[in-house]
Amino acid sequence: MGRVEWWSKVVIYFSAILPVFRLIALACLTVACTTTTPLAAGVWPLEDNTAPLPTSATDTFPETLSVVTGAQSAYSWAHGKAYVRAAPADVWRAFQDPEVVVDRHGTDSHTVALNNEPEYAFSFLIHYDKSIVNWDEQWRYGVPDGTFSDPQLALIRYQKVDGTSFITLLEGSITVREVAGEPAVAIVEFINHINAADSDTSTAVRTLNNQYSSVLAKVKGQPLP
Repeated sequence: MGRVEWWSKVVIYFSAILPVFRLIALACLTVACTTTTPLAAGVWPLEDNTAPLPTSATDTFPETLSVVTGAQSAYSWAHGKAYVRAAPADVWRAFQDPEVVVDRHGTDSHTVALNNEPEYAFSFLIHYDKSIVNWDEQWRYGVPDGTFSDPQLALIRYQKVDGTSFITLLEGSITVREVAGEPAVAIVEFINHINAADSDTSTAVRTLNNQYSSVLAKVKGQPLP
């Protein structure tokens, strides 16, 4: 067999199987390559938050987000703490609007199923679509100190529980608590872990910034950013 004839057969062979590989890749992206990771019971924070509270020479309770970051083999992470000049009950109520915590900027569309975990005081499942991939995030809320309408300590946990394997891990927690002696000021603590394609600590920080700016806007009656 001549060299030209041999190369012709190679080209014909790969031309024939290339569409098959394309179909396999598409199936991997859309259906086959998905992971399911149930969110463990409870609403407690992922870990101790190591970020310091924000400080200012001119404001005792500056409405800025103080952030520290890091990375380990399993994920990149960000911790944040911030003040909100509003009663903790109002901040807590603002966080109960799913639109305050959804990722509006990094996805194409989303839907929300409310109270899908009735064993918790409040919960919802967010389904995201982005290009040809999708995933679900479980969010749940609880109040270990105070009442649901007037908490002294309020907790939120969330996690990607199903969908694209491009996101190996996405989880976080949010804490709302009162400032002693300051009924019109709340402390909000944020934690985010992320391990996904093209993600790093800046991805986790962006999540915290989005959540903080959104809850500030909601509390102040402004459009969500």
